[in-house]
Amino acid sequence: MDFEQYTSQIVQGLPCSKREKKDMQDELKDHLTELHMDLIEEGCDEHTASAMAIERFGKPQFIRNQLCHALPLVDKYMRKWILALFILYTSLLSYVMLLSSDRWARRAFTIEWKRKMLEYGHTQSMHLYENTVPFHTLRDYIVNHHRYTFSTIFLNLFGNIGVFIPIGLLLPLLFPYFRSIHRIFLASFTGCVLIEMLQYAFTLGSFDVDDLILNLIGGMMGFGCYKVIHVLVNQYKHAKFQIHE
Repeated sequence: MDFEQYTSQIVQGLPCSKREKKDMQDELKDHLTELHMDLIEEGCDEHTASAMAIERFGKPQFIRNQLCHALPLVDKYMRKWILALFILYTSLLSYVMLLSSDRWARRAFTIEWKRKMLEYGHTQSMHLYENTVPFHTLRDYIVNHHRYTFSTIFLNLFGNIGVFIPIGLLLPLLFPYFRSIHRIFLASFTGCVLIEMLQYAFTLGSFDVDDLILNLIGGMMGFGCYKVIHVLVNQYKHAKFQIHE
């Protein structure tokens, strides 16, 4: 068996991208070549040195199991794709929440509404689009559901949850620092508050504390998806290790 066949057996079946397998195979061959050269310097012939180098390395199954357990959840090549997805997500989120033409059209309406309310002396009506009472909007959707269309309720409830699920899922996959529920909660909370403050400051939307609550739920659900993926991958690795024990 030559080094190419031996290293190919080792990386076969590893839970990583093809390019990562190729990198590991090349690194293994480099180590084998170094050991091979050392054995030749000690007086072994080519064939004997190759066989002894492979023997000293160990059985392919054992090395593969060790590598399998040492692999990160996301290898460096998969991480690039996930990072690109995260950048796309943040760009779309920024556009939908802050930069879309619909937002700026509603901004013009809101400014005009507040101007008229101030002109007519109805200053209390200027706060029509603000809610600082937790669960007030959610309760209104339930109690007065007949006043809203299904799409309005669905988009406001599940849309606010779904839009932050990628935060809880992608951040832990990309950065080990965020593989803690407390840090994901803080990151989700910071993102929610930042968006709400920018919308309020530039009159691009209303401040609703219930949106904040739903966004946080979405972030926590995303982190739950990450934990499920983490458990499933570890179970797969453990099963492979037991099979080849």
